[in-house]
Amino acid sequence: MMETAQPTAIRADSDGDDLRTAIDEIDAEIVALVRRRTELTRAAGLARLNIGLPRTAQHSEMGAVRRYESALGREGVGLAILLMRLGRTGVSDLVSQEYRSA
Repeated sequence: MMETAQPTAIRADSDGDDLRTAIDEIDAEIVALVRRRTELTRAAGLARLNIGLPRTAQHSEMGAVRRYESALGREGVGLAILLMRLGRTGVSDLVSQEYRSA
């Protein structure tokens, strides 16, 4: 299991550049984790299909939604749904859909 980064105290005298750099680094980590989660989700879906089961496991997805909601509140539900959608469509598929609809 991956360790989560521990919160870092933000000093009152931190300048905007330091904070922006820290945010950018966290964003890069989040993107990498989302891509990894998407790969794992797609692999799990294919494995389920290969043994004759539906691609998605509803009980597992609902558990994830509850965990995200518990940890992040109402907005966590939307995040969980987006992550599940990425797992079904793939990151590149979703990005190209967004560009086509813009």
